[in-house]
Amino acid sequence: MLHRRIATASRRSNTQLCRIAARKTNSTSTIHPNFNSRQLATSAQLHPTTSSLQDGNIAEFFDRPSTSSYHSKLLSLSQKTGLFGQPELSSPQSINALAERTVKRAQLLVDRLHNAPSSRQEMKKVVKNFDRLSDMLCGVIDAAELIRHAHPNREWVDAANNAYESLCSYMNVLNTDVELYEVHPYCFLRTALIFVRDFEKSGIHLPPAARAEYVQLSDAVNTLGRTFSAPSQPSSVYVRSSELHGIPSWVRDQLSRRSTFSGKLRVPPGSYEAAMIGRYSPNEELRHRLHVAESHPEPDKIDALEELLRVRDRLAKLVGKPNFAEWSLEDKMAKNSDHVMHFLRALETHERPLALSEVTRLAQAKQAFLNLKELPTVQAWDR
Repeated sequence: MLHRRIATASRRSNTQLCRIAARKTNSTSTIHPNFNSRQLATSAQLHPTTSSLQDGNIAEFFDRPSTSSYHSKLLSLSQKTGLFGQPELSSPQSINALAERTVKRAQLLVDRLHNAPSSRQEMKKVVKNFDRLSDMLCGVIDAAELIRHAHPNREWVDAANNAYESLCSYMNVLNTDVELYEVHPYCFLRTALIFVRDFEKSGIHLPPAARAEYVQLSDAVNTLGRTFSAPSQPSSVYVRSSELHGIPSWVRDQLSRRSTFSGKLRVPPGSYEAAMIGRYSPNEELRHRLHVAESHPEPDKIDALEELLRVRDRLAKLVGKPNFAEWSLEDKMAKNSDHVMHFLRALETHERPLALSEVTRLAQAKQAFLNLKELPTVQAWDR
């Protein structure tokens, strides 16, 4: 019901309960701008005053992030109004406090759902209360998901990671809550059947020890997925000033501040300066060095990925599925991995001639630019 999955390829997580609430056509949920509201929905809206900082200044922010006045204005605004325009989110610690409050409010609803079979009036509100539980948890989890991937401040990222993992762990516990599951047989609505299927997918039929293992494995999937998708810190590439022909002067000036004792300039892979070199430099060897540095595999990431695959496989087999792909796809449109592979192969057959034609055009452009006699190979670092 509340299961979260880490998609390492896209580095994006899905909350099954969130997805269910979003697709319901008769949802009663609303976006409420105040986290302290007595209403249980805990969603947020961007503060309208940020629009005044857009348009003319946004190009400056992306082109020159370290000197942008837009950046300082945005930071100043967030300190005054709180993140997303919420005064309650004025510091990194506040998001963990929000997560704690959300769990307490969620538990009140869970207790209410546990006791619903004893009251006819409460049974009429079961589906609505599940919807409210969804809005409450997903509003905070989705905000934490955005912060941990997009916020430039490490303290905020770490705090959002903690909030995200604590709420996901709570949701994993709810996935295996037998009392919540047993409420549904009394409800014969289609929406209730969706929740029932999600409970069953999360191993509600397992004995207590296996359900506890399911929670542990689900938590491990979240943690390992975050470790694998965390930003890399590859070693810098050192270049000579003479190699920066064709690079905008202000980029060269910025790099000159990183000059080493040997006179070389330090370029961190994945930095804005590296992107500008990749975009403007005619020096293919330099672009190649930066590409290799940025793409170099990190042992801890490889270890995390291999462990993630093992844990996913164990989780799938725990609930009776042959592998994680079959477990993940059973309630999706594709249904199984055979259908996915058939689609991908059909797509490849259709698109390959078009892709090869585009690559040929790019090679011809590269040949003309470099005045070469033979058609060159288009490399990944030629972007």
